[in-house]
Amino acid sequence: MKKLLLIGSSGFLGRTLYQELSKHFEVVPTHTTNKVFETSEPYDFLSNDISMLLKKYSPKIVVVAAAVEKDSEENFEARVQTFVQAYQSRYVVYVSSDAIFDGKKGNYSETDLPSPVTPYGKNLDFFEQQIQSHSTNHLIIRPSYLYGFSLGTLDSRLAKTLALLGAGETMSYFDDMYKSPLEVGQAARIITKLVETEQTGIIHVAGERKSVYRFQLEAMQALRVNVERLKPVQMPKNSELPRDTSLNISLMRRWEEPISISQNLLSSGLG
Repeated sequence: MKKLLLIGSSGFLGRTLYQELSKHFEVVPTHTTNKVFETSEPYDFLSNDISMLLKKYSPKIVVVAAAVEKDSEENFEARVQTFVQAYQSRYVVYVSSDAIFDGKKGNYSETDLPSPVTPYGKNLDFFEQQIQSHSTNHLIIRPSYLYGFSLGTLDSRLAKTLALLGAGETMSYFDDMYKSPLEVGQAARIITKLVETEQTGIIHVAGERKSVYRFQLEAMQALRVNVERLKPVQMPKNSELPRDTSLNISLMRRWEEPISISQNLLSSGLG
């Protein structure tokens, strides 16, 4: 088995991705503060040198599934550059997101130019640029809303709605803000297939376009929750939030079709 270094194994995607990748690779997971897996190595992007782990384990593949925050503009950019340059000739996979786009048109394809408007999106854009500049053997993956159960824990978005509706509260979500939700287990399977075959370039790994309200509604119905108190609302006209960051998934469909929200949650055993 090829050795693979997984940066960010304790996050929502990382936990499930570790399980899938481990079926095909010898995975070395890392964590920042929350150690989930016994063999996980501590690694903090902003303070640790990635070259130490690369030297210790000599992985052929590096998968970055961690959401990297920045403490300051200068340190963040310098750390990203050092991080990316350390990979040398290794196959590098970076998990970005739909936040790379401004949401003005939707159905973004892999060839659309990034246009981030949020600080998080700008971080992703800088990371993508550095990988493209310094690595000739890389894959950038862009998911959208990831949902479902990771090691038995429901994602924070749905868990919040589930809890508040259960407490009798009314929840409102935008019916004119669009995403491309994909269940985390399916996302991990597709990413693993892409890594196995060493795909390169940019590939969107996401589901069908849905409004945030429709996503929540279908998920709660699949979980057999009373949705009378789940209400659609419209975004404020002056809102600066991205309105439609849905992703075109024509390329992804070569590997797998997205599974419906109801089918995914019902098959989880808790729907």
